[in-house]
Amino acid sequence: MISPPRIRMMHTMYAAASVYVLFGIPAPVGAFTCKSVGSIQHHNRHDGLRPLRGVVSRPSVGSRRNHAPVHVLVASSSSRTEEQEQEEKEEVGISELNQPKFLADLDQSSRQMLDELTITTSSQSQQCSIQWKFQGHDINCRVNRPGPGVGVVDNGVVDTNSPTTSSSSTKPVIVLVHGFGCSLVYWRETVQSLTRAGYTVYSMDLLGHGRSAKPTENVTYSTKLWARQLDDFCRDNLSSRDEEEDNIVLIGNSMGSIIALHAATGEFANESSSSSSSPAAAAGRGRPPPPYIREHIAGIGMFNCGIGMNIHSITRDEKWNPLQRYALDAIFTFLENTVFGNVALMEWILDKVVTRDFLRKTLLQLYQNAENPEATVDNELVESLYEPAKDPNSAQVLSQILTNEAGMTPMEVHAKYGPFLDDLPIHVVWGAADTVTPVDGIGEVGQLYSALGAADDNKVTMDLVQAGHIAFDEAPDVANGSMLGWLSSLVPA
Repeated sequence: MISPPRIRMMHTMYAAASVYVLFGIPAPVGAFTCKSVGSIQHHNRHDGLRPLRGVVSRPSVGSRRNHAPVHVLVASSSSRTEEQEQEEKEEVGISELNQPKFLADLDQSSRQMLDELTITTSSQSQQCSIQWKFQGHDINCRVNRPGPGVGVVDNGVVDTNSPTTSSSSTKPVIVLVHGFGCSLVYWRETVQSLTRAGYTVYSMDLLGHGRSAKPTENVTYSTKLWARQLDDFCRDNLSSRDEEEDNIVLIGNSMGSIIALHAATGEFANESSSSSSSPAAAAGRGRPPPPYIREHIAGIGMFNCGIGMNIHSITRDEKWNPLQRYALDAIFTFLENTVFGNVALMEWILDKVVTRDFLRKTLLQLYQNAENPEATVDNELVESLYEPAKDPNSAQVLSQILTNEAGMTPMEVHAKYGPFLDDLPIHVVWGAADTVTPVDGIGEVGQLYSALGAADDNKVTMDLVQAGHIAFDEAPDVANGSMLGWLSSLVPA
């Protein structure tokens, strides 16, 4: 049978999933700690450029299996003394750490890029809304392009004195994919970092999220549906770029990362069920076009990665025996029938429980590692969650998301598309303090990418940062800086 500690963990995770979906934000599950490590330049959104110190350390993961070391970038408290930092360096043993693979072929100054990252804020991007429909439904989407005077990445550092034309033509276009219950709003820091570095950035609200339409008739929400949305969007809006180039990088967060995997591999095109339907099929015009992103993908960036659309993905872990899997399915089915399938109850919760004050307090818990949580959890962020929760169709949409087929897990996607994904650059940035998807949590997605990142037969790299589930907005300079460094390795010299 399932051990009592594991049952308690499963109950906690399911309760967290309830808050995550019903309220549009994650709830804490468990904890993960690691030492502060590395030397970086940190830029606060309110203050000027200033250095923070740290060290590189192995994550303090569990003992169930042998975990591969990953590169850790952590901004530590300014109150730490140099003596304390030196003691930690000696304790950890910096010389024994593996060099991140994406730095292996760069010169010496480039190899120091993540330790001396400087991000400037001297310019603004040019932002435009995009009028676009997916399967006849309005999608909230926008494009941010580098503005006048923005810099380019030179050896991983944003140089605002260089003309943008020096490398902008060779840079891939970035498409951001948000997570469960979120929207394009929380990519604000990432968009700024990328456009300052000369990248064109597209972002959108997935169908049923944010300010996009939330249809409930003739729509079955799934990871395949959202992957097809991404593919259709790129075909319709990015196909004017050089067709001969691998020019698309998908960057996801949590559930958005697994959606990016589905889109990059073309898995959504395998229509084994009614879990998704294409615009062409819906209109009765025959088979949909072949996957577009797969032919133009240059890489995938992940700010952590979820295991699937909902908690049912956990039951497909091979560690469960048939009896354990049956027990878990029974527990999940009972909760779905009594809570998540009860649309009236979910409507009441969204209407009466979800207030701006409730959302702000919950977000502050998620942003504990931010330098100034109260400033980061601002009105814009709160409203981006509050307004969609009050949409008349939100309860029905979220009920579907919680109870529909969970979709393939990252482990299953890698097993099915191993040769393709092994040759595709993938960079994972994981929050060491992530309590929603702990790097060593149930589901073992973090362990998967930790192991892949240490292997030599693929192009996966992984960094741990001292942040939580939304590292790119909570600790933007470290998290987005890691992603910028990896992106610079994709740009031809």
